[in-house]
Amino acid sequence: CPAPFLSPNDFPSTGGYVPGRFCSNVTPELTCCLPCPTDKYLYSDGFVRSLEVGYWWNIPSFICQIFLLVTWLVLPPEVSHRHYLSIGICIFLTILHLSFIIPLGTKPDICWNEITPSDMNSDNSCAVSGGMLSLGAMGVGVWLLLRSLWIHLRVCWDVKETKVLRYAAHGVGIALPILFLGLSLGITGISYRLSTTCVPNDRYSFLTWFGWLTAFGCLATLIQIVTIFFCLWVYLRAFFRPGGESTLQSTAGSTIGKSAMEIDAPPRKKVAWKRVKSVLKSQWRSILLCIVVAVSTIFYGTVFIATGKVAGTTNKNSKELQEWALCLVLNGGDKTPCGSVAPIIGINEDAVRAVWPIAGLTGTLTFILMIRRDMLTGW
Repeated sequence: CPAPFLSPNDFPSTGGYVPGRFCSNVTPELTCCLPCPTDKYLYSDGFVRSLEVGYWWNIPSFICQIFLLVTWLVLPPEVSHRHYLSIGICIFLTILHLSFIIPLGTKPDICWNEITPSDMNSDNSCAVSGGMLSLGAMGVGVWLLLRSLWIHLRVCWDVKETKVLRYAAHGVGIALPILFLGLSLGITGISYRLSTTCVPNDRYSFLTWFGWLTAFGCLATLIQIVTIFFCLWVYLRAFFRPGGESTLQSTAGSTIGKSAMEIDAPPRKKVAWKRVKSVLKSQWRSILLCIVVAVSTIFYGTVFIATGKVAGTTNKNSKELQEWALCLVLNGGDKTPCGSVAPIIGINEDAVRAVWPIAGLTGTLTFILMIRRDMLTGW
């Protein structure tokens, strides 16, 4: 194979994540692979640096989550406003951010050999960071769904909190993330696909992990939207209903007449508007929490789409990719004249570059939504 490409025949067929090699058939008899790590060839220098900087945003998010957890542990409930649904989200957010912080300290060698990325079986940092990412992300999705479902039951159906519901929520919130972690590790596996945190491999990843994560996030958002529209429908119905029993009549007693109806409309509309504002005021934190998790889901989707398109393009052996590879060979491995391969394989570097730090700030945004003045004065 011409430099910088390497022949897979010169390397063992075991060790690391062999399907993660970036290889293509030059001729029916010749297959060549890009050296590992492939990021420095496939993407622009600014793209790789942006991913590295994005990892550091997880540190303040991790600190914010620890502060919330310690506050709920130390301060009394009337001051800390602790609730098990909020605690569950924060615990798994802490695990999620740790999966990005660990590589900052371990500085893992993401390559098993010159063409093969490492996986959970060949690198301890990969096993730990990838396992925590799978567990943390799925846990956040599950607990957010439980939070949205509880708000819906409480507001729309006036369901009271019981020990049975509390224990059921704890069981589901702990068992489901562990179950999907086992599926990811046992069936899909994890490896270095993009940057220094391991993610689930392409094989069955949508069925065993990412598809469920997306479903939980979308379902939580849908339930939250239904809850808000239900509240608006109930309270605005009084706002637009002509005539009927007045607010003053229901309060004072029995008078029915034109004068009562005339003075009823403005107060009734004011009461309806106050109720709508009260509902929105009580729900805006949960609505924004759904948005935050949706942004995180977009981040994971971007990672999977990017890695999937890379593998699919090499298998298709596209003409554009061949031209890029030829340019790389003619320039002695210097990618500068050839440009980034990301547009060829359909990856929007700017979108990934923007999403990465936002994902790192998920914990900080959650902290802003959950912090109360009573917590600070309580300390």
